[in-house]
Amino acid sequence: LLENLSSSGAVSAWSSDQISVWSARPWNEEGRQLDLVHYASILFRATFMDTSELSAWVTSLANQEGIQIESVVWNLTPTTRATAETEVAVKAVSVASNRASAYASALGKNNVTPVQVADTGLLAGTPPSDISSPMAARGEFFGAAAATKSVDLHLTPGPIVVSAQVEARFEAE
Repeated sequence: LLENLSSSGAVSAWSSDQISVWSARPWNEEGRQLDLVHYASILFRATFMDTSELSAWVTSLANQEGIQIESVVWNLTPTTRATAETEVAVKAVSVASNRASAYASALGKNNVTPVQVADTGLLAGTPPSDISSPMAARGEFFGAAAATKSVDLHLTPGPIVVSAQVEARFEAE
């Protein structure tokens, strides 16, 4: 099924790299041991390009006897992640600049000029700090794809958080 979905473009990549096989002898209600029951488990990883295709695939598997689906993991595509990271970095720098202006105004100063801006811990001459630093700012992006067509089982991803933290130095006149 995954190979067919890959050929059609619905799945961009997939693998099946872990398999477990085991047997067990269950007991019946009278305490008698029954014949061996054989089990197999295989781990599949597949990157679906569309949540409706994923929903349809999971539905087709779930409707088959003896198949159990353990979990679905949501990720952003590399392009979406890069866009989100850029957006939150810009937002974090904007927050830092606004805070610097507010601090300067409180001190009776006006023109605020950025001197250094970097990811947290990379500012020259400063030991690494955490988000509680007074001039650290944070931006976040919450993104989720939505399914576009109806299937028996509708999977909808929850928010995926992309965040950025910056440290900045400003001069005020």
